[in-house]
Amino acid sequence: MKKLLLLLFSAFILYSNSVFADTLKDLQISNKVAFEFGSGNLILAERLLNELEDPDLNMIWTSNIIGKYFALDDLESVVRLIPKLKDPDIIQIWTSNVILKAMAMKKCEIGKPLISELKDESLQTLWFSNYKMGC
Repeated sequence: MKKLLLLLFSAFILYSNSVFADTLKDLQISNKVAFEFGSGNLILAERLLNELEDPDLNMIWTSNIIGKYFALDDLESVVRLIPKLKDPDIIQIWTSNVILKAMAMKKCEIGKPLISELKDESLQTLWFSNYKMGC
């Protein structure tokens, strides 16, 4: 599994369009991130992200770490990391995921402030109504 992960990230980095990134350095850092991520050391994996030069690789790892925190029900960490994502669509997806899970977990203080960050006004209206009934 680790070899497959290493191979996939190696291929991604080698064929990346990012000409400014130091490919070898990013590969080494990505390997460290993969190790820490796989070991469950998410805080250390997060810190290593700051060393990545390739923005696409950084976003992939950030999203993976967010997904791991989400699976662990650590919504505070998810909310903390969402602004580090650069793709507005992915930001909207993770924001929606947190809103839904926060309501289901009765952690309304986490989800409710995120509703206004949704770009779709009809979704905002729907979620504000849901939160009024469910929280």
